[in-house]
Amino acid sequence: MYNLLRLTFRRVTNVAAVLAVFSLPFCASATTIGTNISTDGTLTVNGNTTIGNAATDTVTITAVLQGASALVFEGIAIDDYETTFAFASLTGDRTVTFPDASGYPLLSTANIGAANAVWVGNSSLIFEGSSVDAYETTLLITNPTAVQTITFPDASGTVALTSDLAGSGATTALDNLASVDINASLISHTAATYDLGSEDLYWNDLFLDNQISFEGTYDDYQTTLMAADTTLIDKTITLPDSDGTVMLSTLAGNAPDVKNSVTGTSNGLVFEGTADDYETTLTVLDPAWGDNSFIFPDIGGGDFTVITTGNVGDITGIPSVTALTNVTTISGLTSLTIGAGVSSVPITAHLSSTITVGDDGILAAGDCHAPYEKTVTGAESGDTVVLGPTFDFAIGGLLAKGVVSAPDTVWVIVCNFSAMAVPHAAGTWRVDVWKH
Repeated sequence: MYNLLRLTFRRVTNVAAVLAVFSLPFCASATTIGTNISTDGTLTVNGNTTIGNAATDTVTITAVLQGASALVFEGIAIDDYETTFAFASLTGDRTVTFPDASGYPLLSTANIGAANAVWVGNSSLIFEGSSVDAYETTLLITNPTAVQTITFPDASGTVALTSDLAGSGATTALDNLASVDINASLISHTAATYDLGSEDLYWNDLFLDNQISFEGTYDDYQTTLMAADTTLIDKTITLPDSDGTVMLSTLAGNAPDVKNSVTGTSNGLVFEGTADDYETTLTVLDPAWGDNSFIFPDIGGGDFTVITTGNVGDITGIPSVTALTNVTTISGLTSLTIGAGVSSVPITAHLSSTITVGDDGILAAGDCHAPYEKTVTGAESGDTVVLGPTFDFAIGGLLAKGVVSAPDTVWVIVCNFSAMAVPHAAGTWRVDVWKH
């Protein structure tokens, strides 16, 4: 049996080659023609056709390949599966350009512009959607300035746009969000509307670089700033477990060990003065009976020094002390000098007691009553004794004198120096002993 080779010639340019072809018998084996064949007609070849026998051989096609599936590739294995280049019905001239690069072609299950089609645009992917219309979704890539990688997580969900995040915020759990780099301001969509966290879902540590601004109740652009000075080491400010108001300072950078700072300590205030190892601490003892109030008077005209047990001597330098009506006890004093000049003698102690004087009898003219005796511990001979008689005695015309008759003993002597007898009314007197 011979294979049928049908050649239709319109114009033959190589007669010798044609005659060589016609002189060949039809056979089942391959036939090799070692010269060129050129024809202006139709060349029909049935059966398997091999074009070229080396990689240096080339096939040049200047005509148009016809057919809906003009190119069919078998692949490495000869089987029932082939790759077919299929072409749709054309409505105009089309050009498909293969780039000067190695790689794999991007495939699609639909034609450009068809329903659910996806095709490549200028640095973009274009999605038609389920409706064939003039509206598509384009995934556009900005020209990169470095190697960039965008990773989609192994999860289902809906992509949020920047317009979705402003105002409404994220509506799903961002449990895969490890950190976010923000290269601009993070601003709330509406003023005084959205919270950062909630009462139950609150943040842990907050790290800030500069300051915190509090608007306050009124939206009037008047704010309170909480700023931190530059620090060389870590600092911790602890807010106590109590209600109250923060005590402010006009000293910039007020802190322990800072010059002229005032800080708190246990039940007191610490005044630094010069920044060194020495401070003045004002400590208040725990009240035992009730609330206490200490009022500093409104005294102008100069600087004044507080008197303590450590600087009692400063009292002598004060020109006058007035209106000590609220002073009931001065403890810890070793001496008190009243007045000024070389004749001033300090009072070292004050002893006080009471004594009953009088018998409601009649004291004759020129007579003195027997001494009334009172034990006053600490009284010594030469101490000054001041008596505080009753009103009845003071108007009766009698005279009284107090003396220290012996250590710890005070006598009160009452005499009638008038020319007539005078009633001697009984009463309780005050006896004061002043020691110098």
